[in-house]
Amino acid sequence: MRAARFRASDIRTLCCEEISNNPTKPVPEAFKKIRRSVITSGIQGATNSEIVDAILVFTSIKSSGYRKKMKMIPPLPTKLCDLTIEGDWRSTNDGRDFLLGNYFTLF
Repeated sequence: MRAARFRASDIRTLCCEEISNNPTKPVPEAFKKIRRSVITSGIQGATNSEIVDAILVFTSIKSSGYRKKMKMIPPLPTKLCDLTIEGDWRSTNDGRDFLLGNYFTLF
């Protein structure tokens, strides 16, 4: 008996997980990484042509990737006074403040 079939939606899920792990990674790059790993590792009980047929093309998965990314990255402020940096975005990997600034007045 054949192993459980690989579903095309599994690629979408893997791509969204990849974006969750690194929201700064471009969506096309995350898709290519997942696609490459699925093709090279194979799927138990499936032929190469079945694997390639099951993998979605980027245009059918990009919306899901960008939606996931938008949920994880805060929107850009429209004015400088709206700029607030919170949480993980506030410090570098070694715990130091990310932004250091000089405050001045423009005339």
